[in-house]
Amino acid sequence: MNLTTLKYFISVASLGSITEVAKEAYVSQSAVSKTIKQLEEEIGGRIIRP
Repeated sequence: MNLTTLKYFISVASLGSITEVAKEAYVSQSAVSKTIKQLEEEIGGRIIRP
C-alpha cells in the first residue's frame, strides 16, 4: 500500500465515482480501478461497492 492508493480510495469514497477521481488525478479510469482492486486484495475484502 502506498499514498497514491490511499488517496484514490479516499477520493472514491468522497466523490462516489472512480471516473471523477480519474479525471481529477489525470489518469485512466482503469488505473484507479486496478489500484482499488489491489488494495482490496491486500486487505482481503471488498471496500468499494460496484
